[in-house]
Amino acid sequence: MAKKAKKKVTTVREHPMHVPVSEKNPSGTTIRDHHIRRLKGTYLEFSEMEDIFNAYDKKNIIYPNVVKAMISSESDFKLDPPGNPKATGIAQITPETLKALQDPAGEVKDFIFKNIRKNDLKNPDIAIPMAIRWLSRKKRLAEGKLGRAANAEEIILEYKGLLKSNSKFKGKAIEKFRKEYGQLTGK
Repeated sequence: MAKKAKKKVTTVREHPMHVPVSEKNPSGTTIRDHHIRRLKGTYLEFSEMEDIFNAYDKKNIIYPNVVKAMISSESDFKLDPPGNPKATGIAQITPETLKALQDPAGEVKDFIFKNIRKNDLKNPDIAIPMAIRWLSRKKRLAEGKLGRAANAEEIILEYKGLLKSNSKFKGKAIEKFRKEYGQLTGK
């Protein structure tokens, strides 16, 4: 195992967190469990992501249905599907997204990844956390564009770069997501 540089990390205690007002959270707050949080400007490297994934008790992981449906709609859960030459891996991350996720001065500067290469995206243990981080960023962007809380479909369309698009690909993309999401949720 490579020697790791010290990173600024703190443990955050259980605390209230503001969320968009919804039927589930009519007050606009929820309780966030205690968790480890990196301080602004710190990062995760490939080896550290592997170590965390390998050490984590995966039987308690519950991947949100949105993330599973997004991955299915992107790649049909294939590790590196051949259909899109510009995107790589199970989450179909593009070179532009990879660059943004590693730019300490960029749009996701509060939590970046470091030393991840395009070829590393073929490893789902690396690609999925990166996709979830990008999905989180795209949620905020969609909400800014819409001026309200974004629903799952709108977030996925923003992830795919199609939220404000008139492309005929938009309809196909959202139908595939709806099908996958519907199978997971029974809706």
